Amino acid sequence: MHVSLVPAEHIDNVWDSVKGFLLPAVKVTNGRYMLYDVYVSLRDNTSQLWIAFSDEKEIVGCEVTCITDYPSKRVLTSLFTGGRHFNKWKAQLMDVLVRWAEDNECVALEGYGRKGWLRMLDAYGVKQSLIMFEKDI
Repeated sequence: MHVSLVPAEHIDNVWDSVKGFLLPAVKVTNGRYMLYDVYVSLRDNTSQLWIAFSDEKEIVGCEVTCITDYPSKRVLTSLFTGGRHFNKWKAQLMDVLVRWAEDNECVALEGYGRKGWLRMLDAYGVKQSLIMFEKDI
């Protein structure tokens, strides 16, 4: 498996292949994001699309990230991840994201998701730091 950044000008070339992977993750944002919002942020280059693909060039998954500039630190934020056979490409994804974050002066990676992500990413030193609670009104 291989992982690569998709330049903003090529988002349209892969969008139909990745949107189905992203939709389940977008749905759990409780309306904070719609799939179209993700598409626009990728096209506008305010977020980044990473694709995982096989030797046969079949896209098997993807990741959407953005750089978050907090007042005292810059981090690479994982927004959405989706696809098949994640265990086969998670190591490559983590390596690529860490290098890209370092190249862009980020001092950490962060992400939000289900508790199951903690077990899958434990080998990479990922730890739970907070839990988000919400209530619709």
